[in-house]
Parts: sequence; C-alpha cells; structure tokens
Amino acid sequence: MRTKSKNSDPREAAFEAQVLTRDLSGYPIAVVRDVCEEWPLRGGEEGKWFPAWSELREQCERRMQPRRALRKALQWVADGSPENAL
Repeated sequence: MRTKSKNSDPREAAFEAQVLTRDLSGYPIAVVRDVCEEWPLRGGEEGKWFPAWSELREQCERRMQPRRALRKALQWVADGSPENAL
C-alpha cells in the first residue's frame, strides 16, 4: 500500500490513507505539514500531484536532520560532556 496506484477503489484508497497516516505519525506535525504544503507548490517530482511514501519520507527525513542535530547537541550539554571535554 506504500506504492501509488492509478486504479484503486474507495476501500483501497482508504487503506492507503490509513497506512500513510500511520507512517507520517512518526514525524512531528510541523515537519509533515511543511512537506505536504510544499509538495504542490514546487510541482512535486515530475509534476506529480500526490507523492509516494518514499518521496514523503525523503522530504521528512531531510527536514528532520537539523532537529536531530540540535537534539544531539542539547543531549551532549545535558549529559555534562562539555565539562568533561576540557
């Protein structure tokens, strides 16, 4: 269900939406919103109006990199590592 299909009936489409929602729930809502709002503005990949899961995941992961780096740095400070580094 993570691949796009041109001919899906309403039940398949609903299941696809369920799977996509579950997959996206692993990301902060701000990241998902930004990715979903930007997709149609830039025309998507090759003008596709709706991204595949792999395309969404790639964009979400790209937006998560700064957040993960900040979290890692904050955890480093919280663990007292700067004092230990001297």
